[in-house]
Amino acid sequence: RFKCDWSSDVCSSDLLPIGSVKGFQQMLDDDRMRRLSGKPSMYMKICSDDPNEPVVFPGTETFNFMQNYTGDPKCTWQNKVTLRSIDFMLEYDVMGYMEYISPTPLLMIVSEYDTTTPTDIALDHFAMVPGPKQLMVIDADHYAAYGEKFAETSAAARDFFSANL
Repeated sequence: RFKCDWSSDVCSSDLLPIGSVKGFQQMLDDDRMRRLSGKPSMYMKICSDDPNEPVVFPGTETFNFMQNYTGDPKCTWQNKVTLRSIDFMLEYDVMGYMEYISPTPLLMIVSEYDTTTPTDIALDHFAMVPGPKQLMVIDADHYAAYGEKFAETSAAARDFFSANL
């Protein structure tokens, strides 16, 4: 009944910087051929602190966030994703569905300095929804909604659900 977008649900080829890496499309094509022949998909790193290493989400923001949450010895997360998953991500585009969210209430929490889900793209998507809708822009980067701004963002989500349930 409700769509609560924490600004990370928007994804398309426009948002994945890996798409600009030389030879990336050929990597995807080769991976498709591997899978068609019964072989498993290849993997790619999700993030790195090396700015020259091709990864799905470049930059220190993602790397630092993931390192902060994967230091627990019980954590089983691995810094890799299949090329098949990346291929699926490139096909995912919510733009054509935004106008159909209404009349379901929408809350979007957008980070002002977001390099993972660029702020301008998130705001453009928000504008496509007729309403009812509510926007919260936090003065932070993408991951702050899950960390240092969590009290603020979770309170906004709680209040939104309380008002709309």
